[in-house]
Amino acid sequence: MATVWRLRLQRLLREDPAAAVELRRLLDEVAPAETPVTVREVRSTVSGGVRYGPVFQAGVVSGGVTSHAPSGGPPAG
Repeated sequence: MATVWRLRLQRLLREDPAAAVELRRLLDEVAPAETPVTVREVRSTVSGGVRYGPVFQAGVVSGGVTSHAPSGGPPAG
């Protein structure tokens, strides 16, 4: 069904180029607004000796962060 409509629309737009301009205007009118994209550069360094806990690295955190990693010394083994 989509193929049939695509072919009909292509034929219509070839026959009436002004219809293409009107279709573009209508699509722009009903299209959802684009959300601007923010690009961030993040550089993280973990230093200061050996630590045996979790390290979280993130640009944006929403909500709570829970770690279930064991605390204490080095891993067994």
